[in-house]
Amino acid sequence: MIIGPKNIIFREFLKPHNMANINCTVSIIEADSLIEITGLSEDKLTINVSGDIDFTPLVLKLARLIDEECEITLINPIDDALSDKYKLVLKTVGSIFESYNTTIIEELEEVIEPDFLEEKDNDTQTSDDLPF
Repeated sequence: MIIGPKNIIFREFLKPHNMANINCTVSIIEADSLIEITGLSEDKLTINVSGDIDFTPLVLKLARLIDEECEITLINPIDDALSDKYKLVLKTVGSIFESYNTTIIEELEEVIEPDFLEEKDNDTQTSDDLPF
């Protein structure tokens, strides 16, 4: 792990070496008012979007993946012909995945400050006492 001044960890170092990546695809089935998310597990996740939309199953699946420290790449269908409702649903799903990824990256960036960077209370030398 690379530690810089004041415990700055370089994300570029952490990501490629310590984090797996999962590719997920979102499919829209407008005729049935459903979206399907594949790639999170062996089973596809189906969310009904005909009325009130419940994203709880998605959040629960993501919560189970936190311990695996996997970043998720979401592949959304890009279609300008989608209704505003489906565009909003896709944007919401994207935001959920973005929040998940942010949480995973922040978890990896947490570092316990090494002893040599900690300020000691019993250290009597201060910057004013330096000989130069």
